[in-house]
Amino acid sequence: MKLYIAGLFTSHFGLNGNLYRKCNANVQALRKEVAYQLESYHYIHKGNYVKNIRQDGVKVFLDSGAFSSFSLGVDVNIAAYAEFIKSHQDIIEMASVLDALVILKGPTITRIRLRS
Repeated sequence: MKLYIAGLFTSHFGLNGNLYRKCNANVQALRKEVAYQLESYHYIHKGNYVKNIRQDGVKVFLDSGAFSSFSLGVDVNIAAYAEFIKSHQDIIEMASVLDALVILKGPTITRIRLRS
């Protein structure tokens, strides 16, 4: 079984990140042992995250970010997500599918389809 740790780069805990640099040697050693990392497209497609992932020389499991986008009321552009995957294959170990969200609220189930 592989356990993926989420959000290391978006929390600046990459090997060149601010949080990592503030940690003591023991914590830094533990961080270096993290073998499987997951990042959300919703966050890493902006800013310097891709550059930082490349700099650390790792590949990540790319989550579609659908739940983050839904929670924040942001539209997801499926074509842009697919292009991002295609353009950054060197840092992506695998990517999740962006299809639908099922939201459970009390006795009601709401299915939300995301469109490009």
